[in-house]
Amino acid sequence: MKAGIQLLLSSILLMASMSGAAWGFEEIGDIKLTDEDGREVTFDDYMGYRRVVFFGFAHCAHICPTTLANTGHALDALGERASAVRVLFVSVDPKRDTPAILKKYTERFHDSIIGLTGTYEAIEALAAALRISFGYNRRSDGKTRPIDRAEYEALPDSASYVPFHGTQTLILDENGAVIELIGYGSSPDIIAGKIATHLEPSATNANAARD
Repeated sequence: MKAGIQLLLSSILLMASMSGAAWGFEEIGDIKLTDEDGREVTFDDYMGYRRVVFFGFAHCAHICPTTLANTGHALDALGERASAVRVLFVSVDPKRDTPAILKKYTERFHDSIIGLTGTYEAIEALAAALRISFGYNRRSDGKTRPIDRAEYEALPDSASYVPFHGTQTLILDENGAVIELIGYGSSPDIIAGKIATHLEPSATNANAARD
């Protein structure tokens, strides 16, 4: 229940803060992450593509697989234009989500979806810049309670904890600013339409040739 309330408040605050303007910072391009093939990358490595961003984790039961499945179907609907898109799935659970686990997970949905992990500091900085909240709940003694970063990092991988995170999918412009929000539960048609609005035919052709 607490996690649901936190996600609802996050969504309300995020929508209220938008007020018709884009947000985000060029500095996100300097944040070092690790992709699902184990390579060090930054968001700038995907600058030639239309970057679509979603925060989540591979062990997520409902929100993440639903969002990524719908996004994958949206990319299928875009056809060749999907070659100009990279969906960056940023894990908020670096303790468990190794590059290998993320790769196996994203392969279920679409080739243009790339799993990213990194240090807690890197993920926190990226989430803060993009106004996405995340955290962790732990169940013990029959009760669920939020835990802080120190407790999260001290827990073994096998511990009973569940991350929570913002449910919005973000579309970024060339400078790393958020220019479009896609709400949780959006159909593949809606997702495809929102992405297509920000695609240029020339960019699609250029990336298809590069791939």
